[in-house]
Amino acid sequence: MLVCWIQNRDSDHVLLRSKMASSTQPENVPSHFLCDALKPDNMRYSFGKKKRVTRSGDFTKIIRLGTCVADGTLVLFALPKTSADNSIRIGITIPKKTGNAVQRNRWKRLIRESFRVQQAALPVGYEFIVRPKRGATPSWRAIEKSIPHLAHKAAKRARHPDSNA
Repeated sequence: MLVCWIQNRDSDHVLLRSKMASSTQPENVPSHFLCDALKPDNMRYSFGKKKRVTRSGDFTKIIRLGTCVADGTLVLFALPKTSADNSIRIGITIPKKTGNAVQRNRWKRLIRESFRVQQAALPVGYEFIVRPKRGATPSWRAIEKSIPHLAHKAAKRARHPDSNA
């Protein structure tokens, strides 16, 4: 008998079970009870340290040498990786002019979650730096649309070392 609980964004629990299981839905289901095979696609992705730009020198290099694209919500810098590594790295920088700590943390959470959920749709082999556009307000829908659009736009402009274009 396979019983697996999945929690969606609205904190409603959904029970996925075989026909033989006859349990009821509990109040709170710990995350370690969730089955990996039955998790929605957006819950399978992670955002570990290998996918982050963490060093100050890397931020500077990507911003100075990378391609810059922007829309009404975000500014994105992209730099092709020099190694044959086909992974994606992202760095988030939020200037103090954006607002107080609460607003800056909200921007970071929304950008990080949008990247985590959509990383399979982004071009591989690039390092990205993302920051909010001056005067923009943090909106999940706008950020969710903006990141893949800007990443593909930057990838078209940037010359990847492997391509002979």
